[in-house]
Amino acid sequence: MSYASAHGRASCDRDARQRTRCVVGWVEIKRRQGIRNKAVFAGSRAEKCANFELNLFSLVWLYSTRLLRGVKLFYTHLPAHWGMSKGCNSVTYAPLDTLKPVAKDVWIVDGPMIRFGMAPLKMQFPTRMTVIRSKRRALFIHSPTPLTDSLKAEIANIGEVRHIVGPNRIHYWWIPEWRTAFPKAEVWLAPRIREQAKGRIDFDAPELTKETGYPWDEEIKTLPVAGSFMTEVEFFHPASRTLVLTDFIENFEPKKLSWWWRWLARAGGVLAPNGGMPRDMRLTYSRQKPQLKAAVETMIGWNPERIILAHGKWIERDGAAELKRSFGWLLD
Repeated sequence: MSYASAHGRASCDRDARQRTRCVVGWVEIKRRQGIRNKAVFAGSRAEKCANFELNLFSLVWLYSTRLLRGVKLFYTHLPAHWGMSKGCNSVTYAPLDTLKPVAKDVWIVDGPMIRFGMAPLKMQFPTRMTVIRSKRRALFIHSPTPLTDSLKAEIANIGEVRHIVGPNRIHYWWIPEWRTAFPKAEVWLAPRIREQAKGRIDFDAPELTKETGYPWDEEIKTLPVAGSFMTEVEFFHPASRTLVLTDFIENFEPKKLSWWWRWLARAGGVLAPNGGMPRDMRLTYSRQKPQLKAAVETMIGWNPERIILAHGKWIERDGAAELKRSFGWLLD
């Protein structure tokens, strides 16, 4: 073969490869634009099927990622006040970070708004802490909210912090700062908090796994209720007939929510005045329904007058009747 003919063949090969790259590039561009590839691929029937499946998968993946990206972008750029009712400044209960008397030796502290849930459906949650004082002026801190200087001074005026309680696996965030501020206090944690906290709780603390055997037994009743996802520990103060729940009942007021969050709250079964156990939380107790029912019946038997909730409007009267209504789906 002469140099000329060899050179000519090499040139033809380069041209063929260039054309191939152009065709492949054109197909890729069309695929990325979401336009079905109309090119006719040579090869066997199996190859054509494989190409079709690949292109179909690519289109589905393309539009799915675009949709998710758009939803994420929309959610990321929501104004801080979005989701609140018109004319309402916050879903919280002002004044915040201050003691509010509820009954003799019982106070609440309303904290800041947090977002919780899976994006883009993260709801806005007001937060609430409960403080119970024993006869010896020992303070029982339930589900701590941020500790400000002014709140710390108020706390010092009513007693000595002795017990700091994380009542379920997702109520733990501000416990470390309370522990630092009150080193003589003992921290008590619901099961699986350490697993959820991922290093934020890096100290030893006893778990709330039983109904008795605690320093507060004489004045506060304890009731752990175990589910598949978490154990929530409920508390009852007989002297004031106050039941303290965390997430077992949520009660979001419509006037504090926009139509969108109001719809979500109604769908979730947590819209006031008919708040209750969130529907997703009910599912985590589907395998423990007999135990959950027994726990609710125990709480009804305590005959509480009021029920303090961590999220939303708390129940000021007829607590036992509200328990029966809220858990009617379980008790019937």
